[in-house]
Parts: sequence; structure tokens; C-alpha cells
Amino acid sequence: MKRYLLLVVCLLTLLSDIAVAEKAPKAVQAGIDDIVRRYAMPGGAAAIVENGKVSLKVASGVRKQGDAELFTVDDNVHIGSCTKAMTATLVGMLIDEGKLTWDTKIADVFPEFSDQIHEEYRPVTIS
Repeated sequence: MKRYLLLVVCLLTLLSDIAVAEKAPKAVQAGIDDIVRRYAMPGGAAAIVENGKVSLKVASGVRKQGDAELFTVDDNVHIGSCTKAMTATLVGMLIDEGKLTWDTKIADVFPEFSDQIHEEYRPVTIS
């Protein structure tokens, strides 16, 4: 799955410079179609974001393997275990901004839940 994500990121990086050009929507759509087909994925989607605004959204494939219902840019998808990496990135950013430290404990961030934290986990820090 990491390989697929990397391919999509590379594709979007290459195409982001031409996102405003007339050919871009067709090129991005063709790229997503190719990735979905090449890696036998049921479906996928991509977006180009310029200056904080979505300038293009495309989808390809089907919602479920063996089903005929098309995947759309409005479909909700599971992000699987990617949440661990996203959480680690966000925590790192908060540490960089000085809002958290490596010694921050769960109860420091969520004091309203401190009495619900299992005794063994109370001393656990970010590090």
C-alpha cells in the first residue's frame, strides 16, 4: 500500500505544475486509471491542491472488488493503519512548536480523563 501511495504522490507532484492547464484533468485521470488498473486496485482517488484550495479531484475504479458501483471523489474510505504515521507526524509538529515535549504524558494533554487512565499507563510519555 505504501508503494501505491508513493506512486500517487509522485504522479501528483509531476502533474501539479500543469494543474491549471487544459490537459491536466485528463492527464491526472489517466494516471489514476493507470495506477488502479496496473496494481489491480478496486478504486482510488486523487486531488490537486493549489494555494490551499482543491483545484482538481478525480476518481477511478469501483467501490468494491467484484462490484459495478463506481468509486467517486465523494466516497469515504478507510485509511487503515496510516493513522499511526499521521498521529506521529502531528505530535512531532506539536513538539516542534513547543506545545508538547517528549516528556508529555497522556494526563497532561487530557486532564479530564486522568482518573480513567489505567495505572500502568499513567507514567507513559511521548518518547
